[in-house]
Amino acid sequence: MINNGSISSLNNCDPRFTLTREPLRVQIKDAQPSDSGYHSCKTTRIIPPPSLDYSTNMTLQVVVPRLSLQKLNSSNDTCVHLLCSIESLQSKQVNFTWSRGQRSLHPFTSNATESELRLCKPDWSEGDIITCYASYSRTQTNTSIQLKPETSADKDQLILIISCSAAAGLILCIILTVVICKCRNRDENGSMVFSNKVYENFSFAMFRQNAQSNDKPQPEECIYEN
Repeated sequence: MINNGSISSLNNCDPRFTLTREPLRVQIKDAQPSDSGYHSCKTTRIIPPPSLDYSTNMTLQVVVPRLSLQKLNSSNDTCVHLLCSIESLQSKQVNFTWSRGQRSLHPFTSNATESELRLCKPDWSEGDIITCYASYSRTQTNTSIQLKPETSADKDQLILIISCSAAAGLILCIILTVVICKCRNRDENGSMVFSNKVYENFSFAMFRQNAQSNDKPQPEECIYEN
């Protein structure tokens, strides 16, 4: 409350709420989802009389950052890799913890916004429920995932993908082989035709020369007898 320019303490309010004069506002530190709701501000001017009342209203909605938990690919079938990450949270240090039932688990790596857990058998079994907890300021949220074996549909899909890839590679190799063989045959046929044409031209030229030599008039020989 502001009275004659002085700000009285908010003893009956949450210590996270602070009141400032210039500008006149209420600050909420480490807003919680429970702070969401309808808020109103009312001011009364007493001096000079008559007294005047002013009021404003607003609706506050505190959005909790989304926590996601996903299973990563692993080259070892006996191991599982889980990644827990929190979104839309800036300038906050998040503390991640893991558990399986009542047992706490130690993360493999952790940073400000994500944590990774790696488990290898016998430390996990099919059907286990792994929970990731994320806490920041005074807010805590969690999400869980159940470890399930790969279904036959997933395996069939993987086999189908591998088979299609192998078939496509085989078809491509066959096409390339056919193209290369055709190119080689075309080159060989072209050189033979060229050789035949040269031989024909050479033969035709020799024939013309022989014909011309045969067409020359023969000198007449006269024999005189005395």
